[in-house]
Amino acid sequence: MSRRTVYILVIAVALLLGMAGGVLWANGTGNLNINARDLAQARTRWDNNSVGEYEVTLQYACYCPLKQGTWTLRVRDGQVEPAYTRHNDQPVTAGPGTDQAALQTFTVERQFATVEQFLNKRDSAFTYTVRFDPVLGYPATIEMQPQAGQIIEDSGWSMTVTRLTPLQAKNEP
Repeated sequence: MSRRTVYILVIAVALLLGMAGGVLWANGTGNLNINARDLAQARTRWDNNSVGEYEVTLQYACYCPLKQGTWTLRVRDGQVEPAYTRHNDQPVTAGPGTDQAALQTFTVERQFATVEQFLNKRDSAFTYTVRFDPVLGYPATIEMQPQAGQIIEDSGWSMTVTRLTPLQAKNEP
């Protein structure tokens, strides 16, 4: 085989491997710092603490001006209680302008679901970071940021719990 033929074959193989790698990459192999066992341990810790009602304050950063900022919520049995909701220290009134479904994303229950989605399907253009509270087990930090070198407009977000106070155990009157 000539030197030129070997060179062309090497390039062809590299291109084929690159395309195959790209397909695998696009199907959900973005970087994630935890695994399924970490999630299961954290969820077990949360369940074992039997928190039925809690107040949580979190910092949400994103390219969505209406949702970013500091949120304080009271959650009972996985549902946000609108009367206690505050955004940037201002009361949030329930009504047509309040997106209750968006507020639900801030509950511990939905945060666990988000982490599970990260485990099952990730976009290769992003890096995912999750940190669990060592005592209660809830997701204390969840981030999805573009990987280095990726230019993706209006993407990436982070949610960091700055305080979570259990108010009532499950099944307590």
